[in-house]
Amino acid sequence: PSTDPAIKTLRQRQMRNMLCTLLLSAGTPMLLMGDEVHRSQGGNNNCWCQNNPLGWMHWQPDDDGLALKLFVQRLLRLRQQLLPWLDPERPT
Repeated sequence: PSTDPAIKTLRQRQMRNMLCTLLLSAGTPMLLMGDEVHRSQGGNNNCWCQNNPLGWMHWQPDDDGLALKLFVQRLLRLRQQLLPWLDPERPT
């Protein structure tokens, strides 16, 4: 984790960019629990055996997580509106 505002801003923008790509593309989007609130597990991609806060899901997201969750909700509404145009048979 970084406290540098420039790094935090860049990371948040990258998360939004990837969520746009995922949710506005044809096909079925796959999100892992917590992706919508930027649950990172401290960078650990395999913490299944750790019974500590690193592997726990924090159900009350911080302000950044809440902002990302609201962004995902808006994207999902947009996806529902665009779904008739997202033909999975058409090459992208």
